[in-house]
Amino acid sequence: MDADAVFDKLSLFCREDECADFFEMAQETFWEDLIDLTGIDDFDSLREMLGPHLTPLAEINLTGFFASNDYQQYPDPTTPRWNAVECFLAHNAGKVSLEDERFLIALRQSHMSLYRVIETKAENAVKLWDMIDETNVTAQVGQELFAKLNPKDTWGFRLLKTDDAPHVMVGALPVKESAARNAASAMKKIHAKFMRHMKTPEAKRELGRTSEAEINHLARVMWAPEISTAFIAGEIARIGKAMMENKESLSSLH
Repeated sequence: MDADAVFDKLSLFCREDECADFFEMAQETFWEDLIDLTGIDDFDSLREMLGPHLTPLAEINLTGFFASNDYQQYPDPTTPRWNAVECFLAHNAGKVSLEDERFLIALRQSHMSLYRVIETKAENAVKLWDMIDETNVTAQVGQELFAKLNPKDTWGFRLLKTDDAPHVMVGALPVKESAARNAASAMKKIHAKFMRHMKTPEAKRELGRTSEAEINHLARVMWAPEISTAFIAGEIARIGKAMMENKESLSSLH
């Protein structure tokens, strides 16, 4: 299976007319905090500002966010919710291999979280501490990413469970330790508050027959925009600082 190839096909499909209304909703949610941070409210201008280094990473995580989320199609909460992966598989019925289908289903069932690297092991395995769920997990990573990992580093990862051990999907985001701690703390509080609200009679009426496990997943899906914003905000600050230092260095030559 070429996971990158099937993900690219899904990514293109997500941006076609068939998904347009829901993808627009996903974009608004995904970019909301970054729009507040930068004051840029046009998606194309935002991408231009992020440039060729940050935009591809953001787009990968936007697709992952969209693919793992469900959207209410009709006012009646008892009707089935819409999902991009399900729509893609229906659209390509008979054209997707069983292995690729397992990958896409794992993507749909996944969510991003913040992880601290505990140790790197043999055969591209890494032991991680989930900073939000506060649990240990061992995952497989690609060779290129494995070479970048060091103990105590903090990253935003999307883990896919298709085999015995979960593996890290493309689009991993290095997040500064202080930003990761702050984001993890905020998301734990938001998640707990959300889950309490979902147990109220009003919320149960709105969600219809949605199970607690499904509600828990949908809540975790919302971590992706927060983690992406923490990474991008750090990169913007780092680039701005470097530009300022370079400007001061040039000024000292005159």
